[in-house]
Amino acid sequence: MKIAHVILTHQNPKQLLRLVNSLVHPEAYFFIHLDLKADLNAFKSCFNNENVIFIKDRVQVKWGTYSMVRATLNSFKEVLSFPLDFDYINLLSGQDYPLKSTQSFHDFLKQNEGFSFMHYWLINTDWLDVHSRIFEYHFDDFNFVGKFKLAAVLNAVLPKRKLPYGLEPVGRSQWFTVHRVHLIYMMDYLEKHPKYIKYFRLTWGCDEFFFQTILYNSVYKEQIINNNLRYIDWSEGNDSPKTLTISDLENLKHAKDFFARKFDETKSAELLKEIDAFRDAH
Repeated sequence: MKIAHVILTHQNPKQLLRLVNSLVHPEAYFFIHLDLKADLNAFKSCFNNENVIFIKDRVQVKWGTYSMVRATLNSFKEVLSFPLDFDYINLLSGQDYPLKSTQSFHDFLKQNEGFSFMHYWLINTDWLDVHSRIFEYHFDDFNFVGKFKLAAVLNAVLPKRKLPYGLEPVGRSQWFTVHRVHLIYMMDYLEKHPKYIKYFRLTWGCDEFFFQTILYNSVYKEQIINNNLRYIDWSEGNDSPKTLTISDLENLKHAKDFFARKFDETKSAELLKEIDAFRDAH
């Protein structure tokens, strides 16, 4: 079961190295998108693994904007152009870490081959508080004076936006594990439906809707498992999930998820040591 781990990161090269080392497997490759703002040499110098590839077409990522999707797409394009057909593509952040053994993850995907693992809610019924993000105009991805005033005016005088092609929007977490067939479909869809990208460039936090919506509205809908295999703690009520610490150890020990986020190499140091101690037993 050949897996391409696509990792989006912007800081902490030692933490990235630890993540990669935790997932090393004869059939695993790592495609790392390093934010354009970061020092590439500082990260490359940490690796001598031929299975680690740094994405060439790097993006300066700005939180909440289409730039996150752009970085992801650039990474996926490089995965699909690589001279090896991967069975699964696993999208991670540099602040993720596995909770189970690497072999168990490969075995799980082999046992469930043909399915993709994404977390999504129905926007129109289950996630009403994001309507302003997806149905109003946002120019955060653009650089021009007065963009916020323009958005305010347009949102005041124009009707709510509607997704092109009659699509039903879904979304939640941007992190997922997808089968190769599904990734190829999504990339091909974007080539044939340029209005889709134009729509989501004007959406705030579009990374949380972009890929799930394509696959949910496709013939592959029934092959999506509504579970992205990640433990993410939103209990603090912030825009970003909780940074996990040693106090979360028992919850992680009993979690059925294969990955968790988010971790910090300093704040989570003790927790990461404990995870390393128990994960090989799972």
